Amino acid sequence: MKNENIPIILGELYNDLYTGYTGGAVDVYKPEGKNVYSYDINSLFPTAMKFYGMPIGSPVYFEGNILSISNYTSILSKDSQKPFGFFYAKITAPSDLHKPVLQLRLKTKNGVQTVSPVGTWEGWYFSEELINAVNNYDYKVEIIRGYLFKKEKVFTNYVETLYKIKQDNSPGQLNADPCKCLISKFLLNMLYGRFGMSPEFKNHIILNSDDAEKYYSEYEVTDVIDFNNGLELLEFYPKEIKDDNSGGCNVSVALSAAVTAYSRVLMCTFKHLKDNECLYTDTDCAHLLKPLSSDYVGSGLGKMKLEHVFSRSVYLSPKCYGGLYDPELSKAKIIKEGPELVKVKGLKNPVSFFELESLLYKNEKMEVEQTKWYRHFDKGYISLKEELYTLRITSNKRELIYDSNGKFVDTKPFELNDGRLIKNEETILYYLPKNKKVIKKIK
Repeated sequence: MKNENIPIILGELYNDLYTGYTGGAVDVYKPEGKNVYSYDINSLFPTAMKFYGMPIGSPVYFEGNILSISNYTSILSKDSQKPFGFFYAKITAPSDLHKPVLQLRLKTKNGVQTVSPVGTWEGWYFSEELINAVNNYDYKVEIIRGYLFKKEKVFTNYVETLYKIKQDNSPGQLNADPCKCLISKFLLNMLYGRFGMSPEFKNHIILNSDDAEKYYSEYEVTDVIDFNNGLELLEFYPKEIKDDNSGGCNVSVALSAAVTAYSRVLMCTFKHLKDNECLYTDTDCAHLLKPLSSDYVGSGLGKMKLEHVFSRSVYLSPKCYGGLYDPELSKAKIIKEGPELVKVKGLKNPVSFFELESLLYKNEKMEVEQTKWYRHFDKGYISLKEELYTLRITSNKRELIYDSNGKFVDTKPFELNDGRLIKNEETILYYLPKNKKVIKKIK
């Protein structure tokens, strides 16, 4: 790295960069399909860590459109002098783009959602993701301020070493050690997130209720558990953010944000393939109407692998989908797993593909009973309760389109005007610099 270091990022710089740190894109584009091919990418985040330059060195703050400064004549320039870092910019996404590529946090009456809209808004973004949006998808970008970093590949040896251990110990390999495979996989996938941790450590204290009241004015209280015996457990942060490293927390959210941004850029390829429509994407997978070219498929790092072939598939919402296995192309899957696959986040008890399919109509819902665990700190035990899980179509990421019979048939991106959701004045653009706020006591 030529004596350059990974920067420790704290204070106001952390707050700025954290607002541009979002995860993988998960979207339903079409609610159902026939002859669908589901692919997963091999180690998406490690791929980004190995092959792409990361932000290092001391960040330099600037204001104004850096593209107009000498040596930075164009964000599209290919020379080494192009600006690299994180920029707060005004974004204009083309209104006819069906699968937008820049995402942001949007606060709605149903909570905060990470969406990929069209229209206009402002926000913090990694420079390389902006370049991808401008070069390939006709976005317009006006940079207002930002932080410049130096660029260096810092994880190449780390990823290569661990990925080889993972491959050498994968199931089916001679003398494979499943523990080595699992540990190497964890180390590959979790390091980037470690850099994105909050620089402030949470504190906890048990106080009587009268003394606890004082903490609400002196600290950022994020959680309270009332033991119903005159004592309360408080979780809190100090009010002021320190710009030094006196807390001893070595974090660099710039690396985490860069890794996830590079990963989204990699997945953009599979959302916009010519003559091969993408119905659904999760962080590292894509459901397509045709097989991928052999150029994209393989066992190497960053290559796609075919996971499922469905004769029919249904997508109700992100993390909620199902498919019937193609009897000719998925014989091994059918023998091992049965004739269908259904995945519903948060639901332990399975539902069938046909039950999922019946929910494609407006206002249809299904209630599934499942057991949930509850902790009782004040009494020192855990209880189990039977609760209902309501399964239905949700519209918190894209606008839903129904046909004349009320059937869910398509989606389109939300549209923003200066950060406000068009046709819904209750929805506003919202960034989360830190996930901490004073909350009401939990009785």
